[in-house]
Amino acid sequence: GTGTTLTIKETNNSGAAISSTTEVLKGTVIHVTGSLNTGYNSLTLTVAGTNFTSGNTYTVNANTEVKTTAVANTYNITYNLNGGTQGANAPTNGTYNADVQISNPTRSGYTFAGWTSNTTDGLGGNAKTGTAANPSTAWTGSATTNTYFRNLTDTNGGTVKLTATWTIA
Repeated sequence: GTGTTLTIKETNNSGAAISSTTEVLKGTVIHVTGSLNTGYNSLTLTVAGTNFTSGNTYTVNANTEVKTTAVANTYNITYNLNGGTQGANAPTNGTYNADVQISNPTRSGYTFAGWTSNTTDGLGGNAKTGTAANPSTAWTGSATTNTYFRNLTDTNGGTVKLTATWTIA
């Protein structure tokens, strides 16, 4: 009957967020909204296994799953080596919320001092460099053989140009 308490199970990936009530009485009308997180596109929202338009209402008559999915943005990476030679790993694209490992370049008579980029916030709001696939590790200078970045840009299809900087050895 209408006095029965039903559960709404919310399932989402990191690219989407949902807003709804978790326990309601049978017959309750809920307003379901899904939204994209930064760095994601293509929101898909399903209610009880059926595609659903965000912002619409749904009458809960059984235990119901509300599910959102989204696709992580991808971006392009280009390089200006400033006279250097690229290392073994030089990816030309990255995916939002995934580490990108770039081998540091070499240049005779110089020590690699790091990367700069064309993005307005340096190397991306969440980008870090380090010696392991851990983007929270601090830059350690010339002893580092790889640089790890994450979220160089949140723009889908955007291009980040990394420029090598050098100091005289």
